[in-house]
Amino acid sequence: MKADKNFDFYEFAGIVMPGAILIFGLAQAETLIAQTVPLKDMSLGSLGVFLILSYAAGHLVQTLGGFLETAWWYRLST
Repeated sequence: MKADKNFDFYEFAGIVMPGAILIFGLAQAETLIAQTVPLKDMSLGSLGVFLILSYAAGHLVQTLGGFLETAWWYRLST
């Protein structure tokens, strides 16, 4: 099976950036995350870990936003 998935602007702006902001903010607040993803003196390997975590966290942020949007519109319609 061949994967023809392109990394487009939506993937970057809609998923990776919110996840990166979340991971960066959590790394500032929590030392365990800061040890996992060192933001100072980042190597190529830690950049890869940061991007993978940002992608996963971005999907979680997007899911939370979907739930909040559904609750918001349900509240307005009642």
